[in-house]
Order: sequence, then C-alpha cells, then structure tokens
Amino acid sequence: MVATLETGLRERAKAGRRLQITDAAADLIEAGGLGGLTMRALSEAAGLSVPTIYNLIGGRDHVLVAVMERHGSEFDAQLAALRSAPVGRCFEIADAVVTAMTAYPDVSRAIIAEGLAPKLGDGQRPLMRRYGAALRAAINKAVESGDLDAQVSPNLLVDHLMAMTAGHFIRWANTDAHDDPKANQLRAAVAHGMAITLAGVADDAAAPALRRRLGAAEASLSATHA
Repeated sequence: MVATLETGLRERAKAGRRLQITDAAADLIEAGGLGGLTMRALSEAAGLSVPTIYNLIGGRDHVLVAVMERHGSEFDAQLAALRSAPVGRCFEIADAVVTAMTAYPDVSRAIIAEGLAPKLGDGQRPLMRRYGAALRAAINKAVESGDLDAQVSPNLLVDHLMAMTAGHFIRWANTDAHDDPKANQLRAAVAHGMAITLAGVADDAAAPALRRRLGAAEASLSATHA
C-alpha cells in the first residue's frame, strides 16, 4: 500500500511538471510565434532542465503536440457530461474536439506547418483517438436504436468522420487562423460534414432532424464567409 501511494505521488508530480512545460510552451508560442519555442527558452520559462523536459515529454515536436493534447482530460470531462441522444451526441462530440483543437491557434498552425498532424493520435493524451472512440460509441448506440442504418459499418463511418474533421482542421490551420479566432468556420464545416454523412445513413424517423442540422450548418458556413 505504501508503494502504491508513493507511485501515485510520483505520477502526480510528473503530471505537474508536464503541465509546467506545456503552459510555458503555449506562452512562448503565443508571445513569439513558433520561432519563440526553443528547448533553451522552454527550459528557462518552465524552470526545468532540458534533460528533464526530454524525459517527461520529449523534444520540441513532442512538446508542440503535448500542448494541444493536454486538453484531452477536459475533452473527456465534456464527453462525460453529455446526455443527448446518440445522433445529437455525435455533433456535440465534434464541437468539443473543435474546441480542443483550436484552443491555441498558433500551436495548431505550427503543428500543421511542421507536419506533425499524424502525431495527434500518438501522444500521451491522443486527442484524435479519443474523438474516434467517442464517435464510435455514439454511432453504435444510434445503430442499435435504429436511428442509423445497421447495414453500414460504424467503423467505416467513424474513419470517414475522423478524416473529414482532420481535413477541415488542416485547411483551417493553413489559412490565417487569426481571421477566425473562435474557429466558427471550422466548427460549421465539421458540423456540415457530420450532417451530410449521417443523413445519408439515417432511417426515416431520424432523417428530418439531420436535414435541419444540415440546413443550419449551411447557413453558418454562409455567415462565416460573408
């Protein structure tokens, strides 16, 4: 029992130091752009040695991804609070992941510019894997309840929706994200893709609500481009 307690204390201490590192990295990027994030500057800002940063997170690329993925626990908390029906939950899950992915626009753009997007599924808190798992659970329930066509593979739907979300995120990050600080364009584009995909496999009872969501997403997209 003592050993378990000591292990828990060590893990909490490590988590605290990782948070120091990601906080400092986010501040450096927001203040000076991607060029402001060097291991030396990060060491000074976080108050930790460079070897400690490598041991806890890794190099600069890993730190960039960790800044975004530290929102994983917040994303989980949002998902745990969802009480909507499965089809509606898919849209809420997508909205939550957009919030997490765009919390730091400069970090998002840096990740895309550095070609690090694939690593978003490999970090300590892999945001895209969490997103996929949450979507899969909601879609499976929607299939079980008869809202979605049982002949369509849930895994195929999830893979498509994840690729769609990632594609829109990359396009958003490749533009000037500061022109859309609240990520309204990205949010509307993801909701639009979600509505088109699910409306195509919905049963007669669920289809009207999805068509209304599609119309709302189209209106939002038009408003963001106006």
